[in-house]
Amino acid sequence: MGTLLPFSSTYDWTEDDLSKAESELHQHQSTTPFDIYVKQSSELALERQRKPQRDVILKPLLPALERDEAHANVSYGPLLDDYLELRLDSLITWQPITIAQVENVITLSRLIFRRRLVHQESEIFHKEQIKRRKELDEVSKLNREIIRVTNAMQNEVTHLARALS
Repeated sequence: MGTLLPFSSTYDWTEDDLSKAESELHQHQSTTPFDIYVKQSSELALERQRKPQRDVILKPLLPALERDEAHANVSYGPLLDDYLELRLDSLITWQPITIAQVENVITLSRLIFRRRLVHQESEIFHKEQIKRRKELDEVSKLNREIIRVTNAMQNEVTHLARALS
């Protein structure tokens, strides 16, 4: 289960999704080249096999992600989808498997998203030097914090890798 990636942009299947995909594949079996049919069939079988394992990993992590989404909905409003997309990218990159790791990814995502918002705001006020200076200072602080969190997460991954080897 160590090589199983709990977060993916392509493998977020439900049981219904898997059943529909298998059904469609079998319906088009006669028109699908054999090697493609075998490959897709194997991928679906593997995903069906891994889904319960992935669900076991994700189950304790979902409350933290749901709380973050509720917080982001209040904080970011119409920008919620942008934040969730950035958070998914971070989840896919870091593949957290503990609640603490998920919290770190959420913190990192919020910092990166805040930096993105400050950059956008800075472009709006690019002619107002005082306002721009404040925003650039904030970006600098955010960058330092992003580096700190990223380094802490990287150290944790390194320690886990050493412990497993």
